[in-house]
Amino acid sequence: MNRALHAERAAVQAVAECTGRAQDMLAQAQAQAHRISERTNARISLLHARCARATSDHVDQLLREEGRLNSPDPAHTVDDDTLARAVQRLAAALSGEDAS
Repeated sequence: MNRALHAERAAVQAVAECTGRAQDMLAQAQAQAHRISERTNARISLLHARCARATSDHVDQLLREEGRLNSPDPAHTVDDDTLARAVQRLAAALSGEDAS
């Protein structure tokens, strides 16, 4: 009987020790998962910031290019008199007249 009681106490103690180790392992795993989550969130935030900066830079570049393309080039501007004379010369050349 003493052996049975001793074995039972030993089993109860072993279960308690295993339960304690399992709880420690669980706490460690949860802490590790939390650290991984924190690092992941930090990395995602950094990527979002980098993408936002790159997108903003690209939009700025596109807006500058749009402005450059929409602004009149002084070398290509023609006043109305010059345009009228060019049209008269072209019409004369096409009709065989002398537009001088």
